[in-house]
Amino acid sequence: MCVLFSVATSELVFQVLDTLVNDGAMLPEKLNSFFWNWREYKDDGKHPDITKRLQILERRYTRRDLASRFNRYVLNVGWGEWDEESREKRGKTRSRAKMLVKALASRIVRSPEKFNEIHHLLTPEKSAQGLWCFGEQLAQNDAGRIFLPQLIEVTLKAEHQTCLYGYLSELKKDNKDLYLATIDGFLDSERTAWLGAHIALSSDYDDNLFLKCLSVLDKGWISPQQFSSLLYGRSIDHVPKERLETLFQQINSHPSAESMYLLVELLDSIRFNDSSPVDSEFVFEVVSQSVPGDEGRDVMRYCQIWCLTKSFSGSTPVVFLNLFYTINKFCTDNDICH
Repeated sequence: MCVLFSVATSELVFQVLDTLVNDGAMLPEKLNSFFWNWREYKDDGKHPDITKRLQILERRYTRRDLASRFNRYVLNVGWGEWDEESREKRGKTRSRAKMLVKALASRIVRSPEKFNEIHHLLTPEKSAQGLWCFGEQLAQNDAGRIFLPQLIEVTLKAEHQTCLYGYLSELKKDNKDLYLATIDGFLDSERTAWLGAHIALSSDYDDNLFLKCLSVLDKGWISPQQFSSLLYGRSIDHVPKERLETLFQQINSHPSAESMYLLVELLDSIRFNDSSPVDSEFVFEVVSQSVPGDEGRDVMRYCQIWCLTKSFSGSTPVVFLNLFYTINKFCTDNDICH
């Protein structure tokens, strides 16, 4: 479409665009992307009449209703439009993207019934730059917290958490007790435990919530994979020794390959010393269950296990030495992990 329009200024092109704008089956992201790309990259200032007509057409399309505004301002915003630092580096003018999201959230809070017009758009299939910000701005304006239950229900139905996370990030600043009570409430139900664990384990460490996560893991309400969040940003460093010991023992009781893989990852991420949450025997028990088989050997997996084994090689029980040397020989033969 962009190539066609760059060489054609006839009425035919505008007739096609007008048809697309009025076509309910047309994907909003396609048209919104076209209009933005014209303004950002194609408009060289030499065709003011074309630019003006396109601006009028874009405004008509974007401002049809609340849903069309939400699509444009929240969902169909690319990084190049959203990030001010990126725009500054490219010599572009400041973007109004965040201001428009803020205004949209404020408008919905003033007329709560309008939430129903956009609630189905809160869980898009693709990532959306403005969705977290919209949830955050909604919380800033929602003094009565009337939108929190609605956001929770939408999130649980679609298992898409971005907007709710934005809302909760602001709620945590404003009312930490309510924030903690909300997450704690998620962990009280099998239906919502996955959401509570995901939020608790990807946020700043809270001992009470972590204990609840261990409890729901023990009940089988969540999978050990939920604790993979601890691998990011050195989050695991903030978890007390006794909690890690319990976690490792619980994951070890899940004999699946995925659980063993995660456990090796977690063990590989902690610092081993006299105050480590587990001893060498536990590590080698895990490692002995995790060595890849002869078929389809995973070189990176061998490398990780080799590094973990080497950490304990100085105090390894004799019964595990053959395992260490087997892994070491494989890595040496394949010239890895040196």
